[in-house]
Amino acid sequence: TPIDVSHQKCFGYAFKTCSGDATVLANTLHNLPDHFFNRHENCEDWCCIGADNNSKPHTLNLQDNGLYVELKKLFDKFANNAPKFTVAASSQANESSNNIVAYKAPKNHCYSKHTASFMTKKDEIRKRRAEKAKLPVAKKRRNFLAKIKEVTRQNKERQEGVQYESNCGLLMNVNHNDAIINLKTFCSSLHDILISSENCRFVYFDIETSGFSNSADILQIAAKFED
Repeated sequence: TPIDVSHQKCFGYAFKTCSGDATVLANTLHNLPDHFFNRHENCEDWCCIGADNNSKPHTLNLQDNGLYVELKKLFDKFANNAPKFTVAASSQANESSNNIVAYKAPKNHCYSKHTASFMTKKDEIRKRRAEKAKLPVAKKRRNFLAKIKEVTRQNKERQEGVQYESNCGLLMNVNHNDAIINLKTFCSSLHDILISSENCRFVYFDIETSGFSNSADILQIAAKFED
């Protein structure tokens, strides 16, 4: 309610101005119930009416006597423990740091006991696997498996031939004269054949090469027939 909000502000302001001195804070806490009920004889500088009698009087005041007795008991308890409130410490920085750590390590949230046990088991397995991978025996086995894989690849290439590599089957061996084709002799031996476009089917090729020279390598080739 507006009355509660107004008195909360008075309590906060009085508490803030008196922090650091246990005696002044204790007196302030003793006098706050009277301040709430428009009794400003013992108010100090934190109260506008107590400091200046010409100021505007409070319009939101408490009037219930039973409430006054209960508030008096409550604030007397706070006043007796005033030395505990003199150090106005704030945990905001610690809370912010804790939130950052929790965001970076979300394992602090356990959504159910089933996932917690599963998560713990998987973490233990992963930890043991990482420790085992660092052992000399594990490294030796990785090298052994890599060697077996390379030997298997070489055996398959010797049996089946090279299946794929750069310039595979496209370049001729120019060291042998038999591999060189004489274009003039080859073209003169061909017979002229009349071909009509109506009796032919066109295949469109798209070739990607490494350059524009005649010795450029073919990188990709694609063909399209009809539609």
